[in-house]
Amino acid sequence: MWITAQYQDPPPAAGEPRLPEPPDPSRVDHRSYAFQWFGLALVPLVGWPIVLARHRRRGAARRPRAGAGPAAGDEPAPHPDASQPVAPGGLA
Repeated sequence: MWITAQYQDPPPAAGEPRLPEPPDPSRVDHRSYAFQWFGLALVPLVGWPIVLARHRRRGAARRPRAGAGPAAGDEPAPHPDASQPVAPGGLA
């Protein structure tokens, strides 16, 4: 959006630059703006499924296969106080 001056009061003195003639409003090409905005609207419509597919693919690569069980050495080490009984509610 832009603002164009239509007249100047007082008019410019002789030898000073005059205001340019405003462009004809019917000469504005609205189709180019329509293509631009529809193109921008396509970015998330096309891009979001691509992002979801990559996210799922990366998540599947990190998850172990069903039934495979933990690999050797994946078991967490027991806590040093694991031999002590724990009170109901988990409070010691």
